[in-house]
Amino acid sequence: QPLQHGGTPMKPPAKYNLKVLYAEDNIVNQKVLSRVLNRVGITDITLVDDGKKAVDISATTKFDCIFMDMQMPIMDGMEACKLIMKRDPESKIIFVTAHALDEFKSKADSVGATSFISKPFRVSDINAVLEKMGVCSTEEANASNETIPLDIQSPSTLKTSQILSSQNQLETPVTSSSLGHVNETQSPSPPQVTIPEATNLPCPPKTTSPKERSKRKTWAPSRNLKVLYAEDNVINQKVLSRVLSRAGITDITIVDDGKKAVDATTTTKFDCIFMDLQMPNMDGMEATELIMKQDPESKIVFVTAHYLDDYKKQAVSLGARDFLAKPVKLDDIEGVLQKLGI
Repeated sequence: QPLQHGGTPMKPPAKYNLKVLYAEDNIVNQKVLSRVLNRVGITDITLVDDGKKAVDISATTKFDCIFMDMQMPIMDGMEACKLIMKRDPESKIIFVTAHALDEFKSKADSVGATSFISKPFRVSDINAVLEKMGVCSTEEANASNETIPLDIQSPSTLKTSQILSSQNQLETPVTSSSLGHVNETQSPSPPQVTIPEATNLPCPPKTTSPKERSKRKTWAPSRNLKVLYAEDNVINQKVLSRVLSRAGITDITIVDDGKKAVDATTTTKFDCIFMDLQMPNMDGMEATELIMKQDPESKIVFVTAHYLDDYKKQAVSLGARDFLAKPVKLDDIEGVLQKLGI
């Protein structure tokens, strides 16, 4: 057991049932923050290496906290933060960057960031962020004697962190030199998914009654509907398929690009078509235009993370019936089916 100065045993860190996302393109920084988070008792950490991936994964998974680097390829942290906050204003996003300038902080505040910490990271920085977020440890949550609802969502195909354990609890910054020699061009460790015991809630945790939990697990009566879903992301395919199944829809055809959706509709009549916006070969807009030309009665519903007014107007102008934002919930599907009259 680690010892403090003078030989007194140190108290082990409290465990937080927090689901954390860290968007950072530098492998060394990924490992450094993962170690610091591990030292304060956070072990469920998902890593992505650009802003677009952060936007995409937060559409299908609810994170208690998102640590965001400022400068990344494909999409930077500011743009990613803006899109995430537009979709879910309750998201808690912490910018982590070496450029701790007032202009960066002002921009971060303007897009809805919760806080801002500078590299190199200290344990005290993370503790301060947790305190600002108002979260509590597992021990504190259990002491309240209230129920913590489970919310396990760990997509098997996502890259997640291999947490580096640390025996040292001293309040010193962790830098790349303490990790030994790290080749920054080296690929990350093989994916290892850590499933949390429960979703962390602000203290005290909200009580969920048995009636509410039973209601969430209820499956709707079977619906005799034939549905097409055009989506290139395998995780999103599984998520919507699961929600549709809960709504009583089991006859689901899945394609991974717009062209295949157009081809499928020429030979099969679908009661409803769920269409992603951005796909390879042919995007959702072009596919919708072609499908509506060959069958103006088609019922197309767009499902996308980019729930912006200009996208919505364009989709409606092409004949789309409705527009859903990810992550899709059972109530969303029920609402769409009612609106379509099917």
